[in-house]
Amino acid sequence: MEPASSSCLAADYFALRLGFISKHQLPLTYDFHNYILRSMEEEFRDIVGISVPLWIYGICCIFLNFHGNFP
Repeated sequence: MEPASSSCLAADYFALRLGFISKHQLPLTYDFHNYILRSMEEEFRDIVGISVPLWIYGICCIFLNFHGNFP
């Protein structure tokens, strides 16, 4: 038994790619892999991203010792 090297079989990937390209009427040369990576990076950034005010608050807490936990 061989270990699974990816979570998606090649046949599934190509079926998904062809269905996406057909549905959106794109040329067969469309870079589907780049599209998937880009959309996953955007989703990750939206889910894990931290807002600027929260960054400022965190930096102030660390450097100005707001909570007084350090000697």
